[in-house]
Amino acid sequence: MAQGDQSALELSLGGYFRGYVTYASQDTAVGAGEERHIDILRDTEIHFTGETTLDNGLTVGV
Repeated sequence: MAQGDQSALELSLGGYFRGYVTYASQDTAVGAGEERHIDILRDTEIHFTGETTLDNGLTVGV
């Protein structure tokens, strides 16, 4: 059983979110009317990392 902070696992959480919305509205050829376009782009990433040092001095991580 782990005691104290000697074998505590240190965890980190990180990442990012990027989001874009574009909208276009333009007249088309004569008599064809109007064009409208909307686009939503998303990119998301989450990072989990962990590290601890064992009793024998070996450092391990995830």
